[in-house]
Amino acid sequence: MINETIFVTNTYEKIAKEFSDTRYNVWNFVKKFMKDKQKLYGIDIGCGNGKNMIHLNMIGIDNCKGFVNICNTRHKDVILGDICALPFKSETFDYTISIATLHHLSSEERRIKCVYEMIRVIKKNGEGVISVWSHEFQTKHKFELGDNFVPWKSINVEIKPELRYYYIMNFDMFTNLMEKFKNKIKVISIENEKGNWILHYKKI
Repeated sequence: MINETIFVTNTYEKIAKEFSDTRYNVWNFVKKFMKDKQKLYGIDIGCGNGKNMIHLNMIGIDNCKGFVNICNTRHKDVILGDICALPFKSETFDYTISIATLHHLSSEERRIKCVYEMIRVIKKNGEGVISVWSHEFQTKHKFELGDNFVPWKSINVEIKPELRYYYIMNFDMFTNLMEKFKNKIKVISIENEKGNWILHYKKI
């Protein structure tokens, strides 16, 4: 079994500052999803450096202390926690986003639990968006289906690259995962943007 603590949590603790410095642009699909939600209460699940928390009425959660500290210095409301066991009551939020996070979970059980938690904390008729790296439409990477290790290369060439774990899904794998929640959500759209599967859904 892949050790997420070593290849996800610990890796991002080591590279948090340098990684954050390269992540500042908000993707178009995030802007589109968020454009009418300024007055709603939302959560960013696996928020990283908080770049996607573009509205004030949001909370974020991440398991990397480095990212949480970066967010807090930027005056963003972010807590340290487990995305597979969200510390919030059911139907707390109007919407959820989870951008490039789910693919870091190494087992089917944890991926299912994470999606379950995303849906649980949204109010009925609330919306969510999930993105994961896709097997298709890649320009910079060539992935195997399933387990992959992607090196993070520091700008300091003397520092050894750190490996990050990714579970890479194709269209069928991603839709099969989300199909498990067909009684809880209505899929609004599935699209691919720059090698990412993006699913927009509504809780029913």
